[in-house]
Amino acid sequence: MGYPAFYFMVLLALQGRDVVIRSAGAFVPEVHDVVRAGRADVVIPVALAQPGRPLPAHLKELAPTLDPQRPFTIRVVTVGLEDGTQEILFTTLRDQTQFPSTDFQELYHKRWGSETNDDVVKHGREIENCTGKAALSVQQDVHATVFTNNIRGLIQWELAAELAEEVAKKREQSLPETTYGSRLNTHLAIGRLKDDLVPLLLGQGDLQAF
Repeated sequence: MGYPAFYFMVLLALQGRDVVIRSAGAFVPEVHDVVRAGRADVVIPVALAQPGRPLPAHLKELAPTLDPQRPFTIRVVTVGLEDGTQEILFTTLRDQTQFPSTDFQELYHKRWGSETNDDVVKHGREIENCTGKAALSVQQDVHATVFTNNIRGLIQWELAAELAEEVAKKREQSLPETTYGSRLNTHLAIGRLKDDLVPLLLGQGDLQAF
């Protein structure tokens, strides 16, 4: 939702993991100064805590030995989109030679598949609509939703390849194509799988009829 979760970046860095997170804006003064100056790729230190901005409670709890006076170095990369929008990315990949700013343009676009899947899980699969309020019930529902969605994705992935072949054959044979092109209906696939998943897992269903 545009919140870059600064504490999350710090925790991952403490574990030796790298991260790239986008932000809707400059959420701390240090980053705001960089963006306002029009600098597209810069490595800057950000204070973990300072007057008026205490150390986040999450960091205190999860990293109790962390020195709040220790600056956290991040890289700020501004990516320009085709529509003229400027996206701000925060990353721990600070080596500008090994990871040039042009790499982040392609990396930013790779997020689209994950965001589309998140939309399917949230709205198509209604992952937040749990059958119970107990912790175990919620866990079971979440795992079941992710599991069935992964199966749907695998089946749809294979069908997408078959559809691409059919479209290619039509073009080779100069056959007419649909006005807006052919693509799979994700919501229809979810509805079909909802009724057919258990028979398929028990070996009693016909996958080809899916």
